[in-house]
Amino acid sequence: MTVLGCLGMSDDMEWKALRFWGNVDKSGGPDACWVWTRSVYTATGYGQATTIPCLPGSPSTPSTVAHRQAWLLVNGDPGVYVHPRSGREHPYRIRHRCPGGPNRLCCNPTHMEIGTDQDNADDCTADGTRAVGERMGNAKLTGETVALARRLHAEGATVAELARRFGVRYSTMKPALLRKTWAHVP
Repeated sequence: MTVLGCLGMSDDMEWKALRFWGNVDKSGGPDACWVWTRSVYTATGYGQATTIPCLPGSPSTPSTVAHRQAWLLVNGDPGVYVHPRSGREHPYRIRHRCPGGPNRLCCNPTHMEIGTDQDNADDCTADGTRAVGERMGNAKLTGETVALARRLHAEGATVAELARRFGVRYSTMKPALLRKTWAHVP
């Protein structure tokens, strides 16, 4: 397993790669999660690393998620896939597959695999890390109000009446009643 990545890497790029690994705690050994010890993206909780531009697959942004940078240094560019509906190319995602469950700060490449956006979304659902219901930042309903609205709708209340009662738009209430949204609420 190489820790430098770019063949023919300049001294400056080699220094950046060594600096990256210096910010990763590997003290648990080769099978443990290697924890990113520097800055973290507040919104997502993923490690925030400086991009090493010479690495194929690196984003053109000044920073990237630390686990992607670790993958690139060890395994190289994961490539792209063609989205089945849009027909556009998307970069493969680097997915955490940590033995003890998802660890957003893990940089151990043996705990990662590549996948599509759909694979990544499925992981979030399976791991319980996908924001649904009240955990959505913009949710105006709760599981309790959705259950009540469904009961009232079954008893004859209209979608428009329920939308007014619960302070949401018709376009929010109707999918909730039809289980197109809030499907997790019994």
